[in-house]
Amino acid sequence: MGFWMLNMWARARRSMQRQENMGQRTVSFSPIYTLYNLNQQAKIQLNIENLLNRKFYAGGAAKERSYMLSVKYMF
Repeated sequence: MGFWMLNMWARARRSMQRQENMGQRTVSFSPIYTLYNLNQQAKIQLNIENLLNRKFYAGGAAKERSYMLSVKYMF
């Protein structure tokens, strides 16, 4: 869980810095992904696009949001 939170914070910080450099004042946590290892052979990854993007949030964020769940199994 700690890695996921650190990754989310780092992406949000980079996004905020880029937008501040461009003169915009929006906060964007986009995209966010988390990776979970079930065991040595199986991995699950969840990607969420436009999770908390204020640009879309005011006009209905869910319609612009996309989810992707992938499972990788090696044998």
